[in-house]
Amino acid sequence: MKPDVYPKALPWLAGAVILFGIGLLLGWYYQFYPELRAETFDENGPVETLEMVALIAAAIIFAFRAVRSNDPIGTMCIPIVLILAIAFVRETPRCDSSFYDGGLCFRTERWKDVTVTLFLIAAAIALFRRRQHLAAVLSIRKIHVFWPIWLSAVLLILAEIGEAHGVLGTEESLEFFAYLYLASLGVWIHRNT
Repeated sequence: MKPDVYPKALPWLAGAVILFGIGLLLGWYYQFYPELRAETFDENGPVETLEMVALIAAAIIFAFRAVRSNDPIGTMCIPIVLILAIAFVRETPRCDSSFYDGGLCFRTERWKDVTVTLFLIAAAIALFRRRQHLAAVLSIRKIHVFWPIWLSAVLLILAEIGEAHGVLGTEESLEFFAYLYLASLGVWIHRNT
């Protein structure tokens, strides 16, 4: 059995700090160009599409790791995929929304609710089938493999703070970077565990 491997702190912390800095600079830069900011960072604009692509990529990577092997790390990937899938639904607009101007959408809020319910059922079934690993999943040794997720959560919290202060470029950039960061972690976990 392979020994447990953990993401090294310095590269992951440095990556999060760099992404945060870039997000701040983008937000600050676009504040001086309101038309360009509205075009780039508007609801359902180009950045929102990139966020959805990053979310799908992260979810697929974690799902692939979950399917690859029936072990505690793969089992821990199941709730991560669920959270990413729910975030994807949250980022996808409703077709009847006043902000919607084309592209992928859900017909109504009910369709969003049905989709989330289906994701919850699929995750519950997958976790039930791997119930023998649930105790191991909660062990500190296994949880520590996923510690950079907290840095992604910090980026998302900072994005919400940016939104509260009206810095739309920072908010959308940090959300996008947080999802890319998660996809990177998924690749690392897939390759090293």
